[in-house]
Amino acid sequence: MYWVIGLFDKETESRISTIRKEINADLHTPSAERPHLSIGGYRELDIHQYILLMEQHLTSCPRLEITFQSIGAFMNYPALFLSPVMTKELMHFHLHYYEKFNRFSYAANGHYLPNRWVPHCTILNHVSLDRMRDGAALFLNKYQPFSGLLTEVALVQEGGPLIHSVNLRNPPMP
Repeated sequence: MYWVIGLFDKETESRISTIRKEINADLHTPSAERPHLSIGGYRELDIHQYILLMEQHLTSCPRLEITFQSIGAFMNYPALFLSPVMTKELMHFHLHYYEKFNRFSYAANGHYLPNRWVPHCTILNHVSLDRMRDGAALFLNKYQPFSGLLTEVALVQEGGPLIHSVNLRNPPMP
């Protein structure tokens, strides 16, 4: 499985990592991977063709301001996550991505397609419902809404290293 993820500026990544570490330490659970916003997933990819499209299309996309004002949980998967505000810019970015990369739609994970996508940044996963409740309570008692920037889009293989990444254009569009 391959994942397409949005990565944050260093300050936002550090802030999310700190939140994760504190909540996971309080609950005695392992911490998740590098903070990211999941954009898409694919069962298989022609990596060379995919990377060429990344370079052609994503380098012209602007950085995105992301504001986290709520937390969420999936009903059929044990995960607690930061939920970004769905702005016009974030929606446009996601739609643009799927328009430009539609040649890979045959292998796409349906949960990430337009009109089905729940943008999220995982804080806690693979835990019991009781741990999720505890994690939500800890989160709500310790943290306030915050904003950051989505600055990079990366291709990663599940359980493996980052394969390729593209920096988004700076500064964000007004």
